[in-house]
Amino acid sequence: MTDTRDTPGARLERALGTVTDDWLASVAGAADEDAPAVIAERASALARREIPAAEEHRRDFRRELDAVATAVDGLAAECLPDAQIAGALPAAVDAVDVDDGSSAPRLVVVAGATAAVGLLVAVRERYEAVPESVAEPAREAALSAASGAYDEALDRSVESVEALTDAVPLARRVDRLTAAVASLRVPTYTELDELKRAASEAFAASDERRIARIESRVKAAAEVAWGGDDLIEPTPEEFEDLVADLWRSAADIGDVARTRRSDDAGVDVVVRFADGRTEVIQVKQFATGNTVGRPTVQQTEGVVSQFDADAGAVVTSSSFTDPARSAAAAYDSMRLFDGERLVRALRESPLVPPRALAPDR
Repeated sequence: MTDTRDTPGARLERALGTVTDDWLASVAGAADEDAPAVIAERASALARREIPAAEEHRRDFRRELDAVATAVDGLAAECLPDAQIAGALPAAVDAVDVDDGSSAPRLVVVAGATAAVGLLVAVRERYEAVPESVAEPAREAALSAASGAYDEALDRSVESVEALTDAVPLARRVDRLTAAVASLRVPTYTELDELKRAASEAFAASDERRIARIESRVKAAAEVAWGGDDLIEPTPEEFEDLVADLWRSAADIGDVARTRRSDDAGVDVVVRFADGRTEVIQVKQFATGNTVGRPTVQQTEGVVSQFDADAGAVVTSSSFTDPARSAAAAYDSMRLFDGERLVRALRESPLVPPRALAPDR
């Protein structure tokens, strides 16, 4: 009995394990939700029943179908097509397409259609959307193969793969753009989903100008200077995160933790320096003109020992009253950061203001 576990068809079936009715419906919008399952099932059945019988052409078929299977296997790592995929499909058909009633050519076409849709799904998972020039022929290839229209399925498969190959340069730009965004140091609360979505939409629309605008914005982001408005724009909790992120960006920091507790005695951030010292920080996000007074400084100094800390700090987006500054001066272990000092520290840090990454639509 022939062992079908290592046939090209069986390997193809395993490689295309993600080919399910779920993603054809969601990616291609096909009415026939069972089409992908039919494709995979038919490919597997043909591999088990027909390939062993086609001895005369089996060697050529295995070699060419292996090229397809290998290319599809590579999707898991690459998520993008190579030129070899577009060439492997027609080459496989040419190698086995003889008029002897063999099902080998049909299996190659089914494999090709499945590979085309698999490519589409892999790219969609990575970029959320794909150009319609790629999606439509892939959908048609899957439906044609499932219904037995093999010539049409092959034509549409090659069309889809070639369109996707043409889209690779733009997709690579999106890859580099995503990597550039990931390399930027941004506050914890920075929302990057909108920027990523804008890049994905530009890719789907093949809009090179829009991608170029996003690239320019990301490239210039590191040069955007922090300002006073950047201290007021975040929510109070986000402002506390910003302070924690600023301290965390320093080279001599061992650990920075947000307290997020109701019984924190006013302490919002606890900093442990690399040399073992600990500093507790109280954060006050006030509008300009709403100053921080002496009681806040005294409260912070009072909890230094409670946290077994070595020093305390009060950070605000506004300013301090003269009595507050006098109180801090009386304590050797107290530091004050008003809005101006905080902005200077942020400008000297590697952190990028969130507004610098707002997508340009």
